[in-house]
Amino acid sequence: MPDDDAFLNRVGHDLRGELATMVAGTHYLMRYERGVSEAGKQMLERVNGAGNRLRRLLDELEAAAWIVGRPASPEGGARSQTPGLLAFEPCLLAPLVTAALGRVQTSIAQRKVTVRVEIPEGLPEIEGDAELLGIAVEHVLDFAVARSPGRVVDVRACGRAGLAVTDQGGPVDAGVLARIFEPFAEKELIPRPEPGARRRERLGLGLAIARGIFVAHGGGIAAAMATDGGGIALTCTLVG
Repeated sequence: MPDDDAFLNRVGHDLRGELATMVAGTHYLMRYERGVSEAGKQMLERVNGAGNRLRRLLDELEAAAWIVGRPASPEGGARSQTPGLLAFEPCLLAPLVTAALGRVQTSIAQRKVTVRVEIPEGLPEIEGDAELLGIAVEHVLDFAVARSPGRVVDVRACGRAGLAVTDQGGPVDAGVLARIFEPFAEKELIPRPEPGARRRERLGLGLAIARGIFVAHGGGIAAAMATDGGGIALTCTLVG
């Protein structure tokens, strides 16, 4: 494993240990401790929410290793030849998407987004690292959901190993769209929260991570404005 990956894993592991203690403590106090005032309960809920958001940011930070050292072209290419980097196994597109949607369900509910999924049954298996592909799909879905509060996100299969995710977040500047897979660029395309709403919950690395994972599988990801101009269409090729 590269030194940078080992460093991130070590730091992430240590931070997660302390974070788990904090979240478990606040959960215990909220559920079992008697005599906590209403103001105290509200503070504990805020601390618990902050802990869960921090855990999400750590997930993004640890996966950021996939941004480094990947080919620059988003169209894809040969699979990664680094021994042990990917654990290839047969997997199916539909379960990958279903599991990823489950992990972003809280965001879907909070933003009141409707997700329409069209993935036919009977698609052939693909060969890939199911865990990493799931992470990549999750980042793509999360971005589309974040851009579409109160609106619709369409998710549909494209052939054997392709996925198209289209949001309704409105048109974007061509220059920004051209940089969408660069680290932090995606934050420019997500609506700012209303005053008093929850602050940002991401580092802005998700699409760059997804691209790195897809490219390592010989696939890629491309962005364009949807045909109706109402949002961004992300076309993902999971494997080559």
